[in-house]
Amino acid sequence: MFHINIHLEDDGNTVKFNDYEQNGELFLVSPEFSDLSNGNKRIKFWLHSRYNNANMVVGTMTDPTDMNTFTAKETITYIDMIYRDWKQFTVNFDDYLGSDNYIAFNMQIEEEPLGGTSIIYLDRFEYSNIPTCQTPTDFSNTSISNGDIELSWNDENSATQWEILYGEEGFWLDDEALIQVNSNPFSVEDLPTGIVYDFYIRSICDANNTSDWSDKITVDIGCGQSYLTGYTYDFNSSTLDECWTAYEFTSNHYTTLFEMVSDNNFGDSGYSAYLEDTSSYSSYGVMLVSPIFTDLSNDKKIQFYISNYEEGLTVGTMSNPDDSSTFEALETITGDVEPDVWEKRTVYLADYNGTDQFIAFRQRRPNSNAGYQVLIDDFSYLQSVLCNVPTEFALHNINDTSVEISWT
Repeated sequence: MFHINIHLEDDGNTVKFNDYEQNGELFLVSPEFSDLSNGNKRIKFWLHSRYNNANMVVGTMTDPTDMNTFTAKETITYIDMIYRDWKQFTVNFDDYLGSDNYIAFNMQIEEEPLGGTSIIYLDRFEYSNIPTCQTPTDFSNTSISNGDIELSWNDENSATQWEILYGEEGFWLDDEALIQVNSNPFSVEDLPTGIVYDFYIRSICDANNTSDWSDKITVDIGCGQSYLTGYTYDFNSSTLDECWTAYEFTSNHYTTLFEMVSDNNFGDSGYSAYLEDTSSYSSYGVMLVSPIFTDLSNDKKIQFYISNYEEGLTVGTMSNPDDSSTFEALETITGDVEPDVWEKRTVYLADYNGTDQFIAFRQRRPNSNAGYQVLIDDFSYLQSVLCNVPTEFALHNINDTSVEISWT
């Protein structure tokens, strides 16, 4: 069954594949392409998976009215798609040696349909030549400073000009700001803070030859400033620095609290961060999130001091400081610390292999008998020494003028 639906990101329509049976008999067939076997053709299109149970098979057909003439070329699985979001795909026909002149899409259900149905949306089909101009690679955000986002990339074409397309997260490729640039890296300047942006780039090899757009990168500009290894923050103000984020989860059944307090702090007369979760059962807790670290990787560590603590504090990373569901735990902090006593804790990122750019603290009371609060002070983001600390350190043969030292 096919439907024509209004596309959420556009004023036009989209094709909806909607099937109830695992028979693979639902096809969408293109117009006739007489040059399909020329060896330089490709198609591009967007897919949106409604349920994680159906694949899209791309192939060719001899007769658009006879599904038995379908020959599969490439399968795009539901794992390749983005659940309930759009993603663009490309299928090249440079190796196609057949005689079919039609391209066909066939939805095939892998698992029993959820709720009795399977749905995949398709939009923005494009049939074109495979470009000879290569797409830039390793497109990344290298720094954020005063509302400027610096971007860098690799180019195998020896191009000297590129186009960058950007806009608020989720925009369509032809809907937002397009700028032409002639330097790498390049800074997009004077961007409003507090917004998440998507960026794409393509190479201009000559006036009539441009590459495909790159995969997008998403950048949360946050407060307009990013930081690197060596960053420290002492919390010595009655208000939290604007590049940090803290939020509580409210409910009728429990109380969470974040505040800057001055009655107990580490090493000076300033302030410290207080996180509290007084729920009588597991809640979402309270979060404290760092600024953006553009070099966050597994050769880093963080150090901080805690006080007035029993349990419930977890350190992790986040891709979006305003979305608690992006929290990925690294380590749960152990060891009681009495009030008015401060102890240093170190969390190594040696096992971290993600792409997040924020460090996050989550205080969440694990049960009604556990402690519910923690004080945090003097945060540091540091390079980790990639070697093991000596063990079994010992002193031997101690006398008035010498001592023998051993270790492993």
